[in-house]
Amino acid sequence: MRLNTQLIRSRAKGPLQTVEYLDLSNSGIETIEKLNSCAKLHTLNLRGNALYEVVNLESCQQLWNIDLSNNELKSLDGLSKFVALGNLNLSNNDLTWHELGKIRHLHILNLSFHGNRQLEKDPYYRIHIVDCLPHVWMLDGRLITAGERLQVKNFFHESALTEHPIRHKLSKDWFIPTAMKRIDVTGIFGDKATHVMTKFPVNGMHNVETDRRRLKYIAYSLQEDLLIEKKYTHNDYQILRYHKSFMEDILSSRPQDRERCNMLLMLLVASLEFVMPTHLMKDTLETTKLSKVGNVFTMDIFLLSRDVRCYIVSILLGAVKVDKDDKEDGGLYDKLYLCLFYTISELTKLSHAVDKRECAIKSKLNTVYRDYKCLLASEVVQLLCIVPTFFDYITKDIGVMNLVITATGDKDVTEKINKISVAVKEEGGDVNKMYEELSALLLQKVQEQSKNISNQSPRLSSSDIILSPTKLSPVKSINPVDVADFHMRGVTSPEKDPPRVISARKPAERFPKLGDSLLLGPQTLGKIVSLPQPFVALVAMDSVPAANGAMQSKLKSSEDHYTYVNMDQLLWDHNMHFWKPKGAIGDRLTIHTVEDLQKELERKANMADRQLRPNSPDWQASHGTEPLIYSPRHPTPSSAPPRPKSNQGTPRPMSSLLKEKLDLKLDMSRRTESAAGYLEARQSSENIAKPSSPPTSISGETDGPGECYHCALEAARTNEEKETSLKELGEI
Repeated sequence: MRLNTQLIRSRAKGPLQTVEYLDLSNSGIETIEKLNSCAKLHTLNLRGNALYEVVNLESCQQLWNIDLSNNELKSLDGLSKFVALGNLNLSNNDLTWHELGKIRHLHILNLSFHGNRQLEKDPYYRIHIVDCLPHVWMLDGRLITAGERLQVKNFFHESALTEHPIRHKLSKDWFIPTAMKRIDVTGIFGDKATHVMTKFPVNGMHNVETDRRRLKYIAYSLQEDLLIEKKYTHNDYQILRYHKSFMEDILSSRPQDRERCNMLLMLLVASLEFVMPTHLMKDTLETTKLSKVGNVFTMDIFLLSRDVRCYIVSILLGAVKVDKDDKEDGGLYDKLYLCLFYTISELTKLSHAVDKRECAIKSKLNTVYRDYKCLLASEVVQLLCIVPTFFDYITKDIGVMNLVITATGDKDVTEKINKISVAVKEEGGDVNKMYEELSALLLQKVQEQSKNISNQSPRLSSSDIILSPTKLSPVKSINPVDVADFHMRGVTSPEKDPPRVISARKPAERFPKLGDSLLLGPQTLGKIVSLPQPFVALVAMDSVPAANGAMQSKLKSSEDHYTYVNMDQLLWDHNMHFWKPKGAIGDRLTIHTVEDLQKELERKANMADRQLRPNSPDWQASHGTEPLIYSPRHPTPSSAPPRPKSNQGTPRPMSSLLKEKLDLKLDMSRRTESAAGYLEARQSSENIAKPSSPPTSISGETDGPGECYHCALEAARTNEEKETSLKELGEI
């Protein structure tokens, strides 16, 4: 089907000359055309069509967001004249590495490239994308920081020294057509592109501060896009009614409150991965003191659509990544950070997939995905154990049941919870006792499952590479022209040592001879002038050490310049060509004996033993009492018992750190009747025979959590007002 004016008018929400948002998704379009009249077009959605090339977009100079996912694209010629774009979604197409050269100059805030078979079949997919596109800020939902670009540069440098180097997909000096040489002048500049190029020049320095500024600009761009989408669609984003810069506010308040922002990120990811009831998330935010971050009411973020929440968690994960590069600790240990990093990538792929069910099944079959999902569930369950409403949903809501089973790894955990509840009721215990026992059971199960996950050996994917010095080839000369000049003259390069053949034959034992040099002490040299016996030598010294540490060369008594030496106590040094005392180390000017350095080495050994080192040897298992060769890592034998080794335990859960910092506990005395409990009680009192409906959940775009959420708030508010009025009447 060809794109015609009639289809454009039917999809546009207003006159074509002023329309800013155009949704042409899933229309069977094969060619892009007839967009000349849409001069102010800002967002173009061509998702799910049959496009095989990108053309005829030059007339839309204000274009900022383009969604070309789930097509059959093989050519990107139509994007080569743009200078900057906000969001470019090219996922699930048929692109090749050659097409990346056409958008290499393009500044892209958020680029999605996953789902292209020709690209993803390379095990170093992300590394090559980062290397080929130097002006992309975020790739597949994950921020590209300055540290990551430096790692990619070092990766290719170190890989070039291995036996099987990894080559660049695109050459640094690729051919540039004449029309593209002045793209910064002749390119398509809209208002957004001009603003970006003004804030972030091409030749600007890229460091950690630049990453933070880029992240705030991505948040600003998201807010502007939501305002335009709200204007032309039926999506009513309630958070924009009172706070239009909510994402910038969260990023600004993050440096003073990293732990709470990271916990908010984890809960948002959990709401995307698991189907969580709306009222449970509301009570969780209030109990954990996360209901307000900065000037933003966080519950409104959970009520946004799934795609918007995926974008928000990508921005928050980018903030965590920048903090990691800047050595800032926000409570996220490494494995939990990798869990969020991998999970958000999978959620981004799922939001852009054609068949989301098939994509979700493939992800669940991945063992790494299962381990990370279990780790995420365990962290969330440990936090929910202080929320009283959580125990009401364990046996009622399917999403919460799935969360608990995933965290504990026990499929029969719900039956055990029911048995404990019945046992407490039979004993006459109250609700407080029952919740405490359930909390203890869940925490024990979660901790056992977490230890099982943490003790598993890490799985390395095919994209991981470990460079070791044993695999490295000799380093090439920095300046190959100089080396070539020496080769032309038939001379070996001076930067390389000539080849040497080391024989396994031991050198013959040397006997003292007249004229041999001796090193008798620090700065004390002499020569053999006589051999009265075969191993007794008369040595003449040029200088003699004085009492004050100086060296005297002309003494009044000439006898002080001569001494007899027992040659059995000396050893011939084949490298330095002189005799020196056995067990001594040094050169022609200095000499040290083992006895002189014993105290210093022991001091260094004690300092080294206090530090935890990986793969430390077990001194208790050694057979001999003394080492053959002295090393500062070997402790001196003593009668004292050996000091036990300190083992590094598993990292402490982030939820436990937050509960300890904010003093969060399971307190039933301060519990108020939740909105969900009030609605269920009201429904059961009105009609007992009718089955209770499942609670509203934060899932995808099909449900409407906003309406039920506000109804529940009104119900809870009315109930509180009734209780207050009754208390006032009782006091009167």
